[in-house]
Amino acid sequence: MRANPRIVPRRRASVGARRLALGAIAGPLVYDVAWIVLGFTRDGYSPTAQFVSDLGTGPNAAVLNAASVLYGLLLIAGVAGVFLGLRDELEKRALWTSAVLLSLPGVGGILEGLFPDEESPAHGLAFLLAFVVTPVFGFVVAGRRLASVPRYRRFGRALARVGAPVTVALVVLLLVSISAAGDLDGLMARVVVLALHGWYATLGRCAFRSA
Repeated sequence: MRANPRIVPRRRASVGARRLALGAIAGPLVYDVAWIVLGFTRDGYSPTAQFVSDLGTGPNAAVLNAASVLYGLLLIAGVAGVFLGLRDELEKRALWTSAVLLSLPGVGGILEGLFPDEESPAHGLAFLLAFVVTPVFGFVVAGRRLASVPRYRRFGRALARVGAPVTVALVVLLLVSISAAGDLDGLMARVVVLALHGWYATLGRCAFRSA
């Protein structure tokens, strides 16, 4: 009788995969530190009224753009590390689907760093990938898949049931603020970014500690 591969004891995630998962923490940290420092040191710039992406042009723009690309690469590596550690516990299709969806903000970060001009179509695509596709689809799909793994159950449920709707709600509030031409657009955008990054940092931490 043929054995069911799903009941084979899982292999302990390699040290390499666990370390790679830390990219989900390091990437957001690099990017957030960059825009915080640049935002408070650029003359005439208002962190509460202007977007983070405004720092991608003008004085010291190369710093933020480089941080954005590095953020994207580290985040993608971090997500890869997480799912490398789950290759014995998730079906191949679920593994790849979840990994690709959760990597989209990393792709967006790379696009934003390479095409900092806000008029560029790539810039709009970066926003769409990170703040629309990821919370609407990525958090729900990946969260449900992660919830099927015992050591990720609590996080997976929280990602799908809390992370997805809360992040979407914050994005909607941001868009409302932009349409109303308010003075807090920059602040709202930063709240959305930090909320998104918080989930990735928690994912990286879970992967590193539970693998």
